[in-house]
Amino acid sequence: MNPKFSIVYPTKDRPDYLYYCLKSAKLQTFENFEVIISDNSQYQSAKPVYSEFLNDPRFKYFWTGGHLAMADNFSFVLKLAKGDYVTVLTDKVTLLPSALEVANKILQINIFLGACFG
Repeated sequence: MNPKFSIVYPTKDRPDYLYYCLKSAKLQTFENFEVIISDNSQYQSAKPVYSEFLNDPRFKYFWTGGHLAMADNFSFVLKLAKGDYVTVLTDKVTLLPSALEVANKILQINIFLGACFG
């Protein structure tokens, strides 16, 4: 089953920030999601942070080789997303634990209203 939400984090040399982002994703009350990390650091600075999440198959790490422009890093990570809905977050953005649950409820309401009035 594909994830409903893809949360993508294109990052470069900010592992301390990224750690809190990944922690906030792990705490989501809605569980049908994936997190994709695109590490654009020359020295794979996000890899040690990701290692804490290795046992959770929803978390995926990719290394770009450390040579992409920012826009190219965003494009790279977007191509990896498999969710029905994708959000690109910077490595400074954390999520409230109910963020995806609220987003899912809003989507369901909009789908219902579209079916009724569409």
